[in-house]
Amino acid sequence: MTTSSNDAHWFRSALILGFLGPALFVFQLFSQRLATPWYLPALGTLAAGLALCATLKRRTLGRTIVTGLLILVAAFEWWMLLGVMKLPAYSGPLAVGKAFPAFTSARADGTSFDQTNLAGAEATALVFFRGRWCPICLMELDHLERRQEDFARKNLRVVVVSLDDKEKSAKTQAQFPHLTVVADSDRRLIDAAGVLHEKANPDGGDAATPTTILIDKAGVVRWIFRPDGVLRRLTPDEILNATQREVKE
Repeated sequence: MTTSSNDAHWFRSALILGFLGPALFVFQLFSQRLATPWYLPALGTLAAGLALCATLKRRTLGRTIVTGLLILVAAFEWWMLLGVMKLPAYSGPLAVGKAFPAFTSARADGTSFDQTNLAGAEATALVFFRGRWCPICLMELDHLERRQEDFARKNLRVVVVSLDDKEKSAKTQAQFPHLTVVADSDRRLIDAAGVLHEKANPDGGDAATPTTILIDKAGVVRWIFRPDGVLRRLTPDEILNATQREVKE
């Protein structure tokens, strides 16, 4: 194979990889797979590298423009995953083996919800989500709703919490009737758990940082999960497996 055919092959491969990453990401969203798409910047970087090698072998205006665009796209993808979409690691104040601290909030129907409601006949999966404005969060809640029978068999209830007001939370409760929806608009539960994400709302307001906390029947924290990015959420199976592993009867 000649040098000319080599660089042509590299450039075609770069174009294919450049389109493959976004195509896989669209497929991921349509399939509702809630995972951080690390393949996106990885494929983008590989595409940019191959295009650059091909352009250095035989430079044309078209190749130079396309290579520059591929480099910009790869840089944008890394910036999104490592900057905009990245979540900080959980740093407290909750601690595994300690009782959940005191707070006073309210369910979507307006009834009181506090730390005493985290203890009882069932263990609790406390799931913090951004709000109704977040389509990824609604996908997450839909996955949880569909598996409510499996949660019930494990004696586990799912409580979902956001900064949404009672009106929006009531809509969420109606949409996902087997979940317990907490309208923590006063952010007392969110502050007690230390999961506030300042200015994360598209309108510039605050939101809850996606976090899942498993609490046993005595109200003691047994497991804390913070995803690495906003697109990553626990599957129902991951929650069930963690419950079996971490929450003792």
